Amino acid sequence: MSFSRGFTVAGLIVLSVTLAACATKNDAYKNSTSLPPLEVPPDLINPPKDSSTAIPAVTPAAPAVATAPPPAAGMAVLLSLGGLMR
Repeated sequence: MSFSRGFTVAGLIVLSVTLAACATKNDAYKNSTSLPPLEVPPDLINPPKDSSTAIPAVTPAAPAVATAPPPAAGMAVLLSLGGLMR
């Protein structure tokens, strides 16, 4: 048997086993019965109204903009992009 023919046979075997596994049916969910609705304890529905769980208000102190200082006089600026100096 040639090398490529062996791969073809092995591929067909794997394909047939995979399709056979997908063809089996599990219909157990169709035979299930309904359950009563879930009951939630009353203390879980409305949280307590005390200040221990309050979220404090946050005000920004300064704008969140980062700026670089200008280069010194007479200094060259080198930019690197992907390891290449420009």
